[in-house]
Amino acid sequence: MGNARSGNRRPSHLCTDQVVAVDVRALSRAGALRPGTAFELSTSRAGVLARCRTLGTESFEAALADSEFFDFERISLARTPCHLGGFRTWAVCAPCSRRVAMLYVVNRRFACRLCAGLRYRSQRESALDRLGRKLHHARAALSWQASLVEPLGGKPEGMHWRTYANAVHAYMQQERVYFQGHRRRLGRS
Repeated sequence: MGNARSGNRRPSHLCTDQVVAVDVRALSRAGALRPGTAFELSTSRAGVLARCRTLGTESFEAALADSEFFDFERISLARTPCHLGGFRTWAVCAPCSRRVAMLYVVNRRFACRLCAGLRYRSQRESALDRLGRKLHHARAALSWQASLVEPLGGKPEGMHWRTYANAVHAYMQQERVYFQGHRRRLGRS
């Protein structure tokens, strides 16, 4: 039988980088959300994704390009004022009415990450994988070689010695925990 964690199970949720995303912030910066504008959403991975048209300042319609009929889905927009003037444009997710910056195309519908059941890639990492990613970022911040098996580099120019010493000390502790975790994973305690 086994328990809930036994066996090789595939993750049940897709990640945000596995589906096509629509960034409303980028559309707004490009001027595509001005009233009366028609535009196409395209990605390098999927080609032309949707044909869109803006309906005033409060919504735009999008129809997936591969559909036989142009079945336009209305995507509402919300605008919030910024502290130093201007405004920020958000899409309103149709299923949950949340303001979001990114919409994802899942099952031929536009939805936010939560309604689409998507996860970020980092949410599927183990604690050991997250620690490994943290070590790579620390090595990059210290201008060292990217590989964890390379020797430690020197102090970056312009960094204070105390800052460097603290960063190296924290790095060494995290690296020790990382390699201990790998030894445990391989059964070589």
